[in-house]
Amino acid sequence: MKIFGEAGRWFFAIAIGGFGVQQFIYKGFVQGITIVPDWMPAHLLWSYATGALLIGCAIGIALREKAQFAALVTGMLFLVIVLILHLRQFSEIIHRNGPERTRAFETLALCAGAFILAGVVRDTRSDSSSAGFTGALAEVGRYIFAFCLLVFGYDHLPIAKFIASLVPAWMPWHLFWAYFTACGFLAAGLSIATNIQVRLSASLLGVMFLLWVLILHGPRVAANPHGLGEWNSLFVALAMSGISFTLAAKQSN
Repeated sequence: MKIFGEAGRWFFAIAIGGFGVQQFIYKGFVQGITIVPDWMPAHLLWSYATGALLIGCAIGIALREKAQFAALVTGMLFLVIVLILHLRQFSEIIHRNGPERTRAFETLALCAGAFILAGVVRDTRSDSSSAGFTGALAEVGRYIFAFCLLVFGYDHLPIAKFIASLVPAWMPWHLFWAYFTACGFLAAGLSIATNIQVRLSASLLGVMFLLWVLILHGPRVAANPHGLGEWNSLFVALAMSGISFTLAAKQSN
């Protein structure tokens, strides 16, 4: 499972670095994982600052240079985004299955994934003094990630026809794949939450997200390379694949 852990770390780092680069290109206005809301003062300054921070954390995670600290900072940043940005729309998130709920729980899942990674990764100068804290934080991250997966699965069911429309045209059984994805999210969420067959479910989940990158989001980015949402969706799927593989590797330790 070591190869899963390495792949997961790199996938997550690349995605986080991609989010950082987006802050310099789009200055915080990114469809999906919005990091700097438009109502914040000194918007341009915050966009560049968060972009630089994310790129720095991505480099640290990828190169194992203070990787654990970089993962913790990444997780805290996404947690702050959930608290100051998405909780403002709490009523809409709870009562309405729409883009705001998806964005909120994607951001929360990225936060959870960063905490999981912090409990797994060991950098070039690591010591054991923080192992207890990061280990407990990784467990919290596991439960949060499982909850997010359950939300994703539940939300897919009533909009299955829309999800089916996103399946590449050359694939058969579009509606089947929409329901299959929903069931996959629900099964993985239950498995990870109950700590039953986590290695298997997280591995399959990582493969599913990686396939999305290769056969869904990759071609969409190639067809529309300047699309804000397309790149963002690709980075989200890549990060989710990385989180899943990291979790699978964690269970083998």
